[in-house]
Amino acid sequence: MVSRDWVIVPLGKVVTLQRGYDLPNRLRRLGEIPIVTSSGIGGTHSEAMVSGPGVVTGRYGTIGEVFYIESEFWPLNTTLFVRDFHGNDPLFVSYLLRTIDFQTHSGKSGVPGVNRNDLHEVVVTLPPTKAEQEAIAEALSDADALIESLEQLIAKKCHIKQGAMQELLRPKDGWMEDEIRSILIRSHRSTPARRCSPLDL
Repeated sequence: MVSRDWVIVPLGKVVTLQRGYDLPNRLRRLGEIPIVTSSGIGGTHSEAMVSGPGVVTGRYGTIGEVFYIESEFWPLNTTLFVRDFHGNDPLFVSYLLRTIDFQTHSGKSGVPGVNRNDLHEVVVTLPPTKAEQEAIAEALSDADALIESLEQLIAKKCHIKQGAMQELLRPKDGWMEDEIRSILIRSHRSTPARRCSPLDL
């Protein structure tokens, strides 16, 4: 439920989107400036076209992904980036854009991909103050950080489990070789049939 204090405005009143810039591979130079594609960071370059923090989304190729870039960067021509935040919090804007169904606007103007003018007409709801935007963005960012840490922990546990399984199932002295089919047949024959009892429910 949206607070009555929030305002309903076209996205174009919140941000101004602009198409990214061409940068063929032959013109890329060694550097630390991230090159942002429609699917995320796709290399580095020696020169930036946009100062950070910035927000980028896909125009062609991968559509619907939204990237928050803290440092200066080079957005490729397959992307749309926020040229003007109109005083709004960049991190909040990145979360706001993730609520938009970009796929429904792909090809809307008769050409493949997402047109920024179509996106500017999308109606969004906005907190009345930048302070509230910042508070919301901070809470969502903390949640993202927690999710990421949990995913890393799960991946670590899975790695440990995989290592333990390989160690436990490694053939040892005294083990006999047999076919899995034979093991399953013996297991089936040695397991008595059992009817379901109401007490099992």
